[in-house]
Amino acid sequence: MAAAVAGLVVVVFVATQAWVAGSFTGPALFAATVSGLAVGAIFALAAAGLVVTYVTSGIFNFAQGAIGMLMAFLYWELRVNQGWPAPLCLALVLGVAAPAFGVGCAVIVMRRIRNAPVVQQVMVTVGLMLALIGIVGVLWPSAEISRSLPPFFGTTGFHLAGIVVTWHRLIAIGLAVLVSAALRLLLFRTRFGVAMRACVDDQELAALHGARPNVATMAAWALGSSLAALAGIMLAPEIPFSVVPLTLLIIDAFAAAILGRLRSLPLTFLGAVLLGLLNAYAITFLDLNGRWSNVRPAIPTVFLLIVLLALPQRRIPLGRIPMGAPPVRVRGVRSSALGMAALILLSIVLALVLPDETLDWLILAVITSLIMLSLVPLIGWAGEISLAPMTFAGIGAFAMVRVSDHNGILLGLAAAAVLAVTAGLAMASLAIRLQGLYMALASLAFARMAELLIFPQPELFGQSSSNTIGVPPEVLATWHLTSARLLLVLTTASFAVLATGLLVLRASRYGRRLIAVRDSPAACAALGIDITRVKLAVYALSSAVAGFAGAILAVHRKQVDAGEFSMLANLPVVLLLVIAGITTVSGALLGGFLFMALAVMQSTWQSPLFQTLGFLGPGLVVVAVAYTGDGAAPAIAAAIGRLRPSQLRGDPRHDLVDPGELGTTRPFTSETLKVVEDQLSLPEEYRRDAPGT
Repeated sequence: MAAAVAGLVVVVFVATQAWVAGSFTGPALFAATVSGLAVGAIFALAAAGLVVTYVTSGIFNFAQGAIGMLMAFLYWELRVNQGWPAPLCLALVLGVAAPAFGVGCAVIVMRRIRNAPVVQQVMVTVGLMLALIGIVGVLWPSAEISRSLPPFFGTTGFHLAGIVVTWHRLIAIGLAVLVSAALRLLLFRTRFGVAMRACVDDQELAALHGARPNVATMAAWALGSSLAALAGIMLAPEIPFSVVPLTLLIIDAFAAAILGRLRSLPLTFLGAVLLGLLNAYAITFLDLNGRWSNVRPAIPTVFLLIVLLALPQRRIPLGRIPMGAPPVRVRGVRSSALGMAALILLSIVLALVLPDETLDWLILAVITSLIMLSLVPLIGWAGEISLAPMTFAGIGAFAMVRVSDHNGILLGLAAAAVLAVTAGLAMASLAIRLQGLYMALASLAFARMAELLIFPQPELFGQSSSNTIGVPPEVLATWHLTSARLLLVLTTASFAVLATGLLVLRASRYGRRLIAVRDSPAACAALGIDITRVKLAVYALSSAVAGFAGAILAVHRKQVDAGEFSMLANLPVVLLLVIAGITTVSGALLGGFLFMALAVMQSTWQSPLFQTLGFLGPGLVVVAVAYTGDGAAPAIAAAIGRLRPSQLRGDPRHDLVDPGELGTTRPFTSETLKVVEDQLSLPEEYRRDAPGT
């Protein structure tokens, strides 16, 4: 609660600094209120779709805004580009295209992940969001310019208290009221609505009482997609008609839905109206120029963070064993160190034979691998969701530039890690109170707030409008870091050292606690493990690695742009790590090279397909693989192991064993117990055949 109060104090401070007293008149207040109610009504439509989908299917749809954006572009294509009548376009988009898309999502993707861990659910829906951004970029090239969607009935309306209320805004308010009332009746007053909600709690039990879970899921997603489409079409005339603003409608919907705890439609409606009014009042009565120019688009993010801070602390779940990640064999530290030494030797050979341009791409790949490496202990081992690795890298890049200017590279690296840890611990304060889905929302809001309110400040990324700063050339020359060959070797060595250190940590007592806290917090609490300390430590470690990687990125780029660390820039990095293997350090290395491959294709080919591949590729692939396995790196390692001659494969008993299978589908023998002990990296004194056991 103290943090929420602090957030309100900051909001009040900004408002008093930017207050324009002369514009506060009765007509201006009334006009702003009408405008705010209309925009808030549109937010309510999007948020209602979120609530319906979550209440009836149990999955929080991060792609809700992107679905609305896609359908708004489809409506523009039919209504403006093709010239079809508006009623026919609305019927086709809202009644056919949007429901069909929702049903397709439910059947192809969402039905398979409804019982998956929250991490997989979040990654799949985030991947769907990025895929839709890429699809729109391919279907409507240069989607950021030269398009506009007129409001319904143009700018006509009626006069009320001296102002003109347009029919478009009146329709938005009326639709929001009707939709909220209809959804309330559907979910709580009809048999089908009650069955939809019952399927979330227990599908099998609901089916025994006559419910049809698959039909309920498809209906929920069809309805949610139609509401997203309606919100996108209504919002498009009110904001710039482009991909990013329409997609980020989801931030407003998040904030409103969280106020309603993802269940209460009246509170969701209230939250949407409050957001709309805050936006309108900020535009009308605040002088948002200079350092405050991004306050208005940041209002939903700040609102979301305050609501999350005000939520009561989640209790540790009891009575069930959460689905954890499948068991992953932990390689021995010695073999991993040998592999990392081979990687350093390979980087030395490549630095001697490759041209500088190719070396620059390789350096980018290794730096990205470092950023991804920060998520391996956090998401892959501890199960804590963070969607802001590039944000912490941006903090590290800022610290490197500012500190190295007067104190050298080494202090710049140290400052980058320390400042990133400070920010990471601030976000970890939320992780202590929140879990799963709410933490994913908090990290996304943190990344958006940093993009809008922190990085644009002139004290951070420079005084120019481009928000760029550079590492002083004399600092780079002192350490000979202008050479791409030396920088590749040093960056690779940094990755190797950090990766080996993480593997040592994973095999330690603390590493086992990370896995235990992920799999069963209740059991850990019962055993006396301090869950708060475990979470704080892993967030500090993750943010330190990301900040360190950001500092190296600043050295590589020589001039850092704040735009590189936007909220959307975080998502491809996270999804590529999921594709490569989020539980292994080799997955981080492979993910970095996948990122480099996408960047090379975008730089080489200028077609719309390749220009949007940074979003489209990770989005489509993660939807396919996020719920099918551990990623590409473990699969590649297993395939290579099967290709080796039988005499070199080692003991076949060391195949992975799921402890849940022992005594049921797999015999409980001394050999399988030995495999489980190896997977858990138990110290020798705790093993079955240890002296005294």
